[in-house]
Amino acid sequence: MKRYSLLSLFIVFVFQSTYAQGPSQQYLDMIGYEELLTLFNDFESDSTVQKKIILTYRDRAREDGDTLKIARSYDRLARIFGPKKNIQYADSLIAYTSNWDHVTYPADGYLLKAFEYSRINDIQREYQNLLKANEISDITGNVVQKIYVLDRLISLKISWGDPDKAFEMQKKRHEILLDDDFLDKIREVSRNSFDISNFYKQNLVSSYETFIFYNISVGNYEIANEYLIQHDSLIKSYTSFDKEQILHWHIDAKMEINYFMGNYDESIDLSDSSLEMNRIQQSPYYEINANLYKGLSLNRLKGNLEAESFFHIADSIYQMDPYLLPTYSGKLLYNGLVTINQNNPARALNYYDQLLKIDSTSLANYKILEPQFIRTFETPQLLKSKEKTIEKLQKKNRNSTYLIILSILVFIVSSIMAWNYYRQKVVYRRRYEKLMKNGLESGDKNLARTRPHKTELSQEIIDDILRKLEKFEKNEDYLNANLSLMTLAKKFNTNSSYLSRVLNSSKSVNFSKYLNDLRINYAVRQIKNDAVFRKYTIEAIAMECGYNNSASFSRSFYKNTGLYPSYFISETIKDL
Repeated sequence: MKRYSLLSLFIVFVFQSTYAQGPSQQYLDMIGYEELLTLFNDFESDSTVQKKIILTYRDRAREDGDTLKIARSYDRLARIFGPKKNIQYADSLIAYTSNWDHVTYPADGYLLKAFEYSRINDIQREYQNLLKANEISDITGNVVQKIYVLDRLISLKISWGDPDKAFEMQKKRHEILLDDDFLDKIREVSRNSFDISNFYKQNLVSSYETFIFYNISVGNYEIANEYLIQHDSLIKSYTSFDKEQILHWHIDAKMEINYFMGNYDESIDLSDSSLEMNRIQQSPYYEINANLYKGLSLNRLKGNLEAESFFHIADSIYQMDPYLLPTYSGKLLYNGLVTINQNNPARALNYYDQLLKIDSTSLANYKILEPQFIRTFETPQLLKSKEKTIEKLQKKNRNSTYLIILSILVFIVSSIMAWNYYRQKVVYRRRYEKLMKNGLESGDKNLARTRPHKTELSQEIIDDILRKLEKFEKNEDYLNANLSLMTLAKKFNTNSSYLSRVLNSSKSVNFSKYLNDLRINYAVRQIKNDAVFRKYTIEAIAMECGYNNSASFSRSFYKNTGLYPSYFISETIKDL
């Protein structure tokens, strides 16, 4: 056996005798900087011990006049407490390094602040700090920070902004990861001890997770499943410390996709697997999501009684933290509870209120973030593209004036696009106010009284059909989803050709437009005048108005009013 020197034995004794309560100050004073950082990581769950270790690191760095190590100490201190205290240490890091031209700082300070604001659901401040970190990482060329910032911005934009624009950002982020020079760029900005290979695998896995999240959120379940298969092949060879968490995420996503694709038995089995894994991880997100999708799948297979207890578990966790679930899952939860409690109006109204809160939060966050994305992220990106284009053109041919004009046109077009976005908001509001004041100009109250044009039919037949149409409108029979020109003609004891000709000559519309006009007029009236009707989902309103699905209803509503029904409802609720 190799002998230890007396000093080595003494160090081991001092360390081992105090390790249970944390290393002694005497031991900390004897080990080097790197050993202190390693020890700091070993006590990850004990902030008191971590603080003691990193303050030793900081005080020694001050004695040595090592400014970079002092910055690292603030960096570590900003990771070990609650959000409020961590933000204070992150501010200290930013203040200490504010004038540095450094590849890591002060950008890391802004990233730490963004993370802490995300923990307390302050998305506006999270976004502002991400934007500052993004600006600095563009200057320093720190690709590690850049892809982290993009990941968070994309996640925010999918949740609270424009998912399709988020998808464009995600494709760019994925291209950065797949770039041949990506690993070399990481080496340029990383310490020697940094595990580049593992970092690359982690980000590649998370990139596929973002593709999956986006496609689930917009309803592209088949595409989401294709990305899930690629995700599965990646994690088979994955060996990092967070593999269990990634496996859990994979099972959770697979559970959702199987539910939306109608594989309810498979979704139930996956929710059980997720709950079993969560006995160790104790994550409230996985707990709520597994109970929700188990309830949804059971409801499809066996009805309300089997599903109810799982919905209530999900609801109880959601009440503690409404930000745990994405918007689409929150709506599924409370629509499910509304359906279960159809015979209990008091409870059903409570769940309607929850649905309204979800819509309200979504709208509020959209109004906060989406304009800011356009003003402070997307437009500056266009400006930078324009500037780079100008530089290239000037180098290529300083006298090529027409090329410079072309680059300016790019800027003008981008400005016009931004202006059109805001103009559209104004146009929507004006359309809404006009609709609230006047209703639809071609309202159903006038449909049965239009003066007929010349037709080959006898006046007796025309008058008979018009009388029946007036009664048809008065009784709101147009809300029948199975209505067609043939069935209505049969009901009127006439033929479809006569009915179609009377509609064309007397009302200047075909049957399809006539029916849509009546139904959309009904929807507008009900939304304006009926508080309970406003609490319905778009799908429920569509069914109520005689449409077979929400997509065809939304298209007809927009064609007749220039607005989408979700916008009209939210503005009506806000004004009331």
